[in-house]
Amino acid sequence: GWATMTVSSRGAVTWSGHTSDGEAMTITTFLAPDLKVHLHTMMASYRASLLGSLLLPASGPITASFDWTRIGGTGRVYASGFPLHTLSVAGESYTATKTAFMPNLTATSPNASITFTDGGITPGASQLFIAKSGAVTILNPTPQAKLTSLKFNTANGMFTGTITGADPLDPWPSVTISGVVLPSVSGGAGYFMRPIVSPGQSWKTAPLKSGAVILHP
Repeated sequence: GWATMTVSSRGAVTWSGHTSDGEAMTITTFLAPDLKVHLHTMMASYRASLLGSLLLPASGPITASFDWTRIGGTGRVYASGFPLHTLSVAGESYTATKTAFMPNLTATSPNASITFTDGGITPGASQLFIAKSGAVTILNPTPQAKLTSLKFNTANGMFTGTITGADPLDPWPSVTISGVVLPSVSGGAGYFMRPIVSPGQSWKTAPLKSGAVILHP
């Protein structure tokens, strides 16, 4: 999953994003005197929980571990639930910019790649040319998880796009990807969810399973 966090001059904190089971979260909390942010939210009609704390450093990367779990229920998303997971959190400060939002990317093409794994798919990848403005040219997408669109929002460091199964032996419909960038490494991460179809099911009713999106320089 992914999230963005804003801290006001008075220490008010807003954390918003999605866990990788597709649940949206918006948490309002505060910055403690020891520069820690304590977070907890319930999602999926109180069947999923995210809990953790992180320290805001004066500079450099942000790292933390969160506890995440989901109990069973109805619907298409992990109806059986899943046990307690320890999530490794990685992040850093992001400053809105109209140019060079990932400053270490080269000026030659291709200068990045994006990979897709898990989610019941054969791993796929695409080479990219990402301009300093955030404009994207998609190069050589693999059919197993074909990247059909990708857009960066340089104001907040988020990205969105779509992938589809274009392999005739394993076709599947277009699904959305989303995530955030880490400027210092000119990379990023996010997730997608796609239907896992069994006999007698359709793409619109099949259970959904999540997969990982990794952006590399």
